[in-house]
Amino acid sequence: MPADAAVDRTPAGTTTRGAGWSAFRMGWLAILVVTVTANAWTLSSWSWLQDDLLLTSEVPRQGFAHFVFQDVAGHVFPGELLMSWVFTTLDPLDYTWPALSICLFAGAVVVGWGLAFREIFGERLHLLIPLVVLTLSPGATLVDHWWISAINVLPMQASMGFCVWFLARYLLRGRRRADLVWMNVSYALGLLMWEKSLLITVPLLFVCLLLGPGRVRDGFVLAVRTLWPTALVTLAYVAFYLWAIHDAPAGKPPVEYARTLGSAATLVASGTVNSVLPSLVGGPFRMPGTSLGTFPSSSGALALVLWGVTVVLVIVAISFRRRGVVALGMSAAYALISWGLVFFSDRFPAVGTILLGAARYSADVLPVVLLTCMFLVTRTVGEAQPLRRPVPVPALAWIGRGLVVYLVAVSLLCAVNSGRAWDAIEPSSTKPFMDSLVKDARALGRADVYDTRVPDRIVNPVLLEGGSHVSDVLGPLDLPLRFNRPTARYAVLDGDGHFRDAAVVGGQTNVAPGPDGPCGYAVNKGRPTRIPLNGSLFELQWAVEITYFTGSDATVSVRTDDDRVDVEVPRNKAGELGKRQFIVSGPVSALSVEQLSGNDSVCVTDVRVGIIQATDKSPARLENK
Repeated sequence: MPADAAVDRTPAGTTTRGAGWSAFRMGWLAILVVTVTANAWTLSSWSWLQDDLLLTSEVPRQGFAHFVFQDVAGHVFPGELLMSWVFTTLDPLDYTWPALSICLFAGAVVVGWGLAFREIFGERLHLLIPLVVLTLSPGATLVDHWWISAINVLPMQASMGFCVWFLARYLLRGRRRADLVWMNVSYALGLLMWEKSLLITVPLLFVCLLLGPGRVRDGFVLAVRTLWPTALVTLAYVAFYLWAIHDAPAGKPPVEYARTLGSAATLVASGTVNSVLPSLVGGPFRMPGTSLGTFPSSSGALALVLWGVTVVLVIVAISFRRRGVVALGMSAAYALISWGLVFFSDRFPAVGTILLGAARYSADVLPVVLLTCMFLVTRTVGEAQPLRRPVPVPALAWIGRGLVVYLVAVSLLCAVNSGRAWDAIEPSSTKPFMDSLVKDARALGRADVYDTRVPDRIVNPVLLEGGSHVSDVLGPLDLPLRFNRPTARYAVLDGDGHFRDAAVVGGQTNVAPGPDGPCGYAVNKGRPTRIPLNGSLFELQWAVEITYFTGSDATVSVRTDDDRVDVEVPRNKAGELGKRQFIVSGPVSALSVEQLSGNDSVCVTDVRVGIIQATDKSPARLENK
């Protein structure tokens, strides 16, 4: 795409924004409808995931101001935290509102960038290409199906689009101050949602160079005069950001991937060949297994073709396009800064270059690259001499036809690969688990629950320790559940999100029979009874199940090597043995049991210390539903 593709060859200075329902506007509307509809359909089968649940679990634990203005692993996004607080407070763990917010922001990306392209280049059909790539590619599918990621990336993309639009309006329509005001409002809203929106200043600077006077030096003067209010907003936000993270603990990830010049080059090459360049032709083409997965590297043949075509087009663009070097510099500068932040983050030493296989790490780079491509192939509104050297009219006509074919091809590939991406990640949806968990938890009523961890695919306990237990996930619902208190039988969560009756399995049991004949081990007041086990257990959290009988309600104190638990033991029904389950921590080599209250001895007939496991039987309250 070496030359100017303004195949309508309108006279210099003519505005081609048009009126009425042009082909561009109908295509633009179609992309908007498809983007919002596709997201609404897929997100109806989605739910909370990983960090989403960490945030919702913190809402009832923290005050409003502390929650909204906290830093999260070095990130500051009060707008997103405000949304999380509102959703969780008004309708806890209902994913309808988060899904709706994703749809709205995805639509805002289409609107914002459609306005920007239309303002700068007029209404040309091939300008639909970047809108298709930006919103309907496989990368967008992955980004949109993790709320905490989507509400970072999509508002930033939308804010960038609106900022470019307002700046272009200012530069091309008489420099009205209102456009600058709205540009800075859009910028501030982007910063409110994610601190990385600071990078929006990079394309704004280059838009001044590309739409301003002919000489680069004059363009910089224009940028200074135009963007000084934006610089003040930036400085104010940086001060706020430094204040917000001033007490954040320094992360110390395991250092497996060293930061070297070679690893930096590999990171840039990986992001270019595996994320950005494939997206321009409808890719990536190898799908991850989950929404949190990474796109596998492109094949060697594809990488070679993409690099080769890119090098040729860059050379042609520099040779023919008057401001081609400036346009290419915009993408290069932005990508190096954006990926540089990844390179110097705490994640890189632990994960390495595979980070850029995750769509969210290049999602902000892509719109800048698409804007660059449009500057390389399209005459801007009012541009008199877009080319360094003349190109025959028939060649321009063929370029125009080629761009239409390219639009159709990219649209089809994006549709196919987005469908493949959804097919790949849909089985990892958390919705079945979360729906079952919430439904069963509400139906349990006042019940005793073992506070196990939810599965790793829901919340990773290594990365998100504070939000990985059942009590954390269900905390916003404010249910009358009691966790890890001694009880006759715990309800325990299974892998599908349902509650089941718990059994204590494995571990060690007492040495039977006991010394007190039919009573087993007689437990009385004032004298601890030692119950040996047939082995020792190392330091961990263990479940204990005792089987007993007694003539009256009693309370016993159970001691292990490092822990003590007071357990109420109600009188057992005639002809049946009573059971109590409870949790201890630390090593266990024997039990020491002493009666604290009750009129009759407590006879302990059996003891098991092991782990909690879900049985096939549902708690009685759930069976009756």
